[in-house]
Amino acid sequence: ALRSDQGLRWTLSCHGRSRPITRGEPIEGTFDWREEALTFDVPPSKCPGVWLRLSNPAPAGSARMISGELCLDDVTLVPVRSEPIPAS
Repeated sequence: ALRSDQGLRWTLSCHGRSRPITRGEPIEGTFDWREEALTFDVPPSKCPGVWLRLSNPAPAGSARMISGELCLDDVTLVPVRSEPIPAS
């Protein structure tokens, strides 16, 4: 029974940049264990590191109130390459 005005969202962004690479769908309500996945492309330049955050996108004030529980297990990032890695 996770209750939040706009739900919680996963966001993935480059270190030092405010604009996210991608955002997940809102997480809210009552549900059993489930698998979530995001597919994204990290920019090839000007992205020295990647931040994965679970955030509350609601504006400041009472809209940011959250109640209930969210349990997370086995959060994993899996790289998928479309091009082979050059030999060194």
